Amino acid sequence: MNYQQVFQRFCELSRLSEKEAQQYKWLCNNAADELSEMLVSNIDKTKCGGRLSAAAAAMAYYRYIIIAENGGVTSFKAGDISVDCSKAREYAKEYLQQCLKGISGYISDGGFVFRGVLIDRKDDYRYY
Repeated sequence: MNYQQVFQRFCELSRLSEKEAQQYKWLCNNAADELSEMLVSNIDKTKCGGRLSAAAAAMAYYRYIIIAENGGVTSFKAGDISVDCSKAREYAKEYLQQCLKGISGYISDGGFVFRGVLIDRKDDYRYY
């Protein structure tokens, strides 16, 4: 996975300059590594690289929002204008879920699999 592409997309999502975002680069690298470990072995990474980078950036951005909210301002009002920053986490989570849905065919969650069993007349068990 292209770490620089993940970082650039994170900067776009967070609206931070590259200089401001440097302290969060570890979030991008961790997200990229985490998704790389989830990839199924038989995929062509060149065909899905952009989607993988977008998903890693979305994961890093979601984690960034969680960190930014910790002890931070979640809303404020100035005159007739009020701003609710708490929605940022909700939107970041939704965006992450959409990105993960877009790469669902390329990753394995390592979860449980239901399989059926066929039994023929010879009591031979076959999995499908």
